Amino acid sequence: MSSVNIGIIGLGTVGGGTYEILKERADVISKLVGGQVRIKRVCDRREKIKDELGIDEGIFTQNYEDIINDPEISLVVVLTGNKDIAYDIIIESFKKSKHVVTANKALLALRWKEIFNAARENNSHIYFEASAASGVPLIQGINEGLAANKIKSIKGILNGTTNYILTKMSRDFSTLREATESAVKAGFAEPDSTADIEGYDAAYKICVLANIIFARPVDFKDVYVEGINNIDIADIKYAREMFNLELKLLAVVKKNKEKVEIRVHPALLAKDDMLSGVNYENNGVLVDGNYSGPVMFYGKGAGRFPAASAVVSDIIYLAQKINYNIAGRIPYVNTDTSGVMPVENMDNLQFQYYIRVTAKDCPGVLSKISGILGDNGVSIASCFQKGHGRDLQVPILMVTHFAKEGSLKAALKEIDALDIIKAESIYLRIESEKKEEIS
Repeated sequence: MSSVNIGIIGLGTVGGGTYEILKERADVISKLVGGQVRIKRVCDRREKIKDELGIDEGIFTQNYEDIINDPEISLVVVLTGNKDIAYDIIIESFKKSKHVVTANKALLALRWKEIFNAARENNSHIYFEASAASGVPLIQGINEGLAANKIKSIKGILNGTTNYILTKMSRDFSTLREATESAVKAGFAEPDSTADIEGYDAAYKICVLANIIFARPVDFKDVYVEGINNIDIADIKYAREMFNLELKLLAVVKKNKEKVEIRVHPALLAKDDMLSGVNYENNGVLVDGNYSGPVMFYGKGAGRFPAASAVVSDIIYLAQKINYNIAGRIPYVNTDTSGVMPVENMDNLQFQYYIRVTAKDCPGVLSKISGILGDNGVSIASCFQKGHGRDLQVPILMVTHFAKEGSLKAALKEIDALDIIKAESIYLRIESEKKEEIS
């Protein structure tokens, strides 16, 4: 039986899970590939990982060049979290005529052009399923299952950590800090969850997905990114109680005439929206094809084995191509790296908005606020005043009709300058594909 030799670089959470799955499922994997998949070398900086994972004698190294320079290894699995080191490993692997599997979404989002140019020049393949939705087969679903379609939009929850945190805040009324600590304890967040909470993890992922569905890639600096770090439990409660809306961190990409809109931000969803029921560490993604219509992908978006499952799936399908000598002959992703997709400015997009204004409890307040909103082209669909507040200040809750983002920001800047306003006004976008407005 022929064999495909692989090297694994990085044996952390995902890399360790990958090693375990490959060992446990070795016989089945070999049958699927049509030849033996052999772990020839594994690399990690921590020597103690050998005993923790029970790594076979003689295959462990602390020097990743031992894998890159091994002529018998044809597939390199790059699972180090350091994007600069990962980039060097991937490029050197291509130069050695090797193929690559990775889960490093930050690297792919930031250096897409360089990576795919190098892959093309060296007739190499790179697979990256785990970079988008952990254990959910989203990239394969788009690339193969929806190959007949022109993808019109992708909208989803792509970060299991923040979804877990928002679920805890929504259901248990935990603070952001308490919910984050709970996510770390449950194994769905790293001790430093900054990239998750600030929205960058989801932004890297939606950028990768955009680069799959459009001919030219998106420049990551053009992606609008807003995290959950400023979310107040009060707004989660008010949005649910007053307007029957649920808060999620959404990632969205869609073609908007000649430009692309690509954004990550907290958004309110109606209770009957399929994504509003995606809770805890799960991911949920709606992919809208011109022939298929909306297709829902759902599954675990965080955790050791869901991500490792996606990595092993890539290893299997890439090893098949290597085994039958067709790897690198047909591009896995067709991408034109000669230019970038133009991205629409966020201020030009239109949404309905939830607004909370904290104002002095006195006559004429609402008329002043609504007047400023109206002067800026923003009209109110619904409005509630939450009783009499402490220190003679009250929250005024509103849902607007559709309005331009730039117009709303200008209006709130004027409103917050009034002496009757006691705190910076809060706004959240309402995401809806329906023609009728939420009120």
